Amino acid sequence: YPQVLSYSKELILERASFLEALGVPDGRAAIGLNFWLLGSSEECLRKTAEWLRLQGLDVEGMLSSFPLILSLSIEALSPKLEFLRGVVGLRDAEIHSPFLVYSLDAQLRPRWFYAMQRGVEQRYTFGSLLKVSDARFLKMANSLPKGVHATAEDVAAYKAHIASPEFRAYMNAQEHAIRTRGHRVNSRS
Repeated sequence: YPQVLSYSKELILERASFLEALGVPDGRAAIGLNFWLLGSSEECLRKTAEWLRLQGLDVEGMLSSFPLILSLSIEALSPKLEFLRGVVGLRDAEIHSPFLVYSLDAQLRPRWFYAMQRGVEQRYTFGSLLKVSDARFLKMANSLPKGVHATAEDVAAYKAHIASPEFRAYMNAQEHAIRTRGHRVNSRS
């Protein structure tokens, strides 16, 4: 982030104080790890923090662990939050900022519905399904025994599977059923 060299020390300290007022425990440390915080407008950062608070989430906890969440727009956050609450069934206390940073269509939905398709979504926390590599996720989702690991070919097959029209249709049908009836269509498909 070479643009950081164009910011004055005063501006950096002002932004650090602003971030601390939003709930980031150490604004200077957050900037040191996330220089993009200097390039975002205070209005956008404030708007996102206020929206998260209105949603009943632990904003201070989120900002202390993952200030990157402030970079996302409400338009990007809202469908993810709806999915986590309405489909995955997470309570507000279970929703952590990294969950809201992941892509809904590339990561959140495919991981959840693949685990559901395999019948293991209740065996793991959503975070444990999400925060691991594809190979580790496949080991968990496919209940591979200790010492057996997913191969590069397994990961490639998984990526092809979740990109297939059949899997997209499965995800859409399951999500629709959960949102309208409160439960999935059938246990496996």
